[in-house]
Amino acid sequence: MTSKRFTSLAHHYVHSIAVPRHLTPSPRRPWMTTPNHREADLLVRSAARMADQQPGEAWRVISRALEIDPDHAGGWIVAGGLWLLDWDAVDDLEESERTEHLGAAKALHHFDRALSIEPLHAEAWSGRARALCRLGRYDEALVAVDGGLKSLPHGVDHSWSPATIPFIHRELIVPAVEALLGLGRRDEAWEVLQAAMERYPGQGYLEQLMVRFAN
Repeated sequence: MTSKRFTSLAHHYVHSIAVPRHLTPSPRRPWMTTPNHREADLLVRSAARMADQQPGEAWRVISRALEIDPDHAGGWIVAGGLWLLDWDAVDDLEESERTEHLGAAKALHHFDRALSIEPLHAEAWSGRARALCRLGRYDEALVAVDGGLKSLPHGVDHSWSPATIPFIHRELIVPAVEALLGLGRRDEAWEVLQAAMERYPGQGYLEQLMVRFAN
């Protein structure tokens, strides 16, 4: 493999993404203006805020949100993220069933549900890529990362702005690096990570990936 190929790959995952002055709106579906959607939206945002510290309570809130509006893509994304974060908190499972593989499979289902509602939701693509990495399906994870990169210019949430793009972009770079490592493409993974850390300095969760290259 040549350094030119590494540079091309780093460009694809890192440098090819520009922050637009304006987002290209995704088509607004009628359900996004219904009272049910607005009510569910408040619950989804509440669940997202408490996910890290109170995953059990977040699960109860997000379950209620999806009962109110089963077509809330953001709700399915938060639920998927909870399965990746703490699957013990989100279902009454037997001890033998509590495995990281099961959590990732459940998460993948939720991210796919979100994408069936809103195919341009980059956060759903990011979640799908992370779940696929956990499942060891690295080629599919890279396809999901590409789907997210293509979706980045579109705002599918009323709170999105161009300032949101770098955060979601970084969320896509992490599974890209993990998938490349899983495929044995270590040099390419390192090139992508180095480019990402130069573009987004001081981001702890990017820096944490460096331990994967220690051996």
